[in-house]
Amino acid sequence: MKRFIIKKIDIYTSSLEFLTGFSIDEPTVNKCYNWPFINIAGWVVGKNRLITEVEVTLETLYLPLQTTSVGVPRPDVAKFLSNIPESKNSGFFSRFSVVGLPPRFEILVNAIDTDGEVIPMATIQVEVEGEGKDNNQDASSYLQPILLSALARSGTTWLMRLLISHPAIVGYPRYPYELHVAGYAWHACRVLTAPSGLTGLSHPDLFWFDLQRISSNPFFSSYFDDLSDWFKGEYIKRTLSHQQSTIESFYRYLSIKTLKQDALFFVEKQVVPYYSWLVWDLYPRTREIFLVRDWRDVFCSILAFNRNRGIDTFGREKVDNDTDFAHRLKKDISNLYKEYVMRSEKVLLVRYEDLISNLHEELKRIFKYIGIDSKSAVVDLVIEQASQPDPLLQQHRTSHSEQESVGRWKRDLSPELQEAVNAIFQEQLQAFGYA
Repeated sequence: MKRFIIKKIDIYTSSLEFLTGFSIDEPTVNKCYNWPFINIAGWVVGKNRLITEVEVTLETLYLPLQTTSVGVPRPDVAKFLSNIPESKNSGFFSRFSVVGLPPRFEILVNAIDTDGEVIPMATIQVEVEGEGKDNNQDASSYLQPILLSALARSGTTWLMRLLISHPAIVGYPRYPYELHVAGYAWHACRVLTAPSGLTGLSHPDLFWFDLQRISSNPFFSSYFDDLSDWFKGEYIKRTLSHQQSTIESFYRYLSIKTLKQDALFFVEKQVVPYYSWLVWDLYPRTREIFLVRDWRDVFCSILAFNRNRGIDTFGREKVDNDTDFAHRLKKDISNLYKEYVMRSEKVLLVRYEDLISNLHEELKRIFKYIGIDSKSAVVDLVIEQASQPDPLLQQHRTSHSEQESVGRWKRDLSPELQEAVNAIFQEQLQAFGYA
């Protein structure tokens, strides 16, 4: 059974500019928790606005893992803040799920006021202690996943096309090869196995009233603590099993539809490699390929793709200029690198430039890593099939040839922007061997 230990807690005293006071009472440093959840408890009182909720956010993705209401009676707080009425019910208690979380992660604990402003209170560092998987099911008979983890415009479309051309790999064979049936199911695993914060749709009285969305189970909460043994055991096990069976059923169907009944693996792109931790826990023979490319060329490819379509996407629409976009892209690259480093001993790093310059040998290396037929004759057939003309694939390109796509930043960018992106991406270029 996995156990999680609290390694460090950093309190943001600077937030007292906006808060009268707050405390993180639980967890404490060196406290251990058994899988599958960790408790967060304390109190918070706003200075100028009422604090209504506390959220627990995963530092890597800046997405809330759990949100809970502030309203637990705290007579101890009311005693020394007697002039502030809301101090009487200023407490909060929350449990967040660690299903599929990495062996080391940081969470942010934030207060949210009536205007929706987010005020950071603490950062908590957590590490796994002990061995074991998140579930006890044997998934060895299932089709096993190949995860293609990469940023957009890194060559994923071409590599997906190559992988799907192998007789042992099944995938959705239509451009842009971005069907995420398994990804959706793994996301559902995270959502449905999370304890309820009793807010919004996860409130026992409110889940009925939205026919388009679903939340974590309202009855998997501290309010129904007498039921927690079943929820954290049988409920989570059955939820994970159901989603795995759904994935298996779909890809078995697709393997028959594409005449690949003997396929051993299915493949999907993923732009949020954080979910890989869940997949590695669920499937004993998971394979993960990190595809990287000179980040300056990625930057250029995104800008060119946006120009061709006449619309800004991939995050460019959220900033004012190209330099700011480079800084935004840098954060995404850094997150990808963190995930790669944590799993580097069991994943495969592939460089786009090597695929272009030495495709045959790179494919042999990839197929050997996956554990499927890598004979030269098979590789030749894969390349031949993947190279069949596809008008949609032609529209996807932003350079005349694969060879011209390598080092395009030297031609596409002005000297000023070249200097800027070289400085911005310096650390990330060095990390992946592009210095």
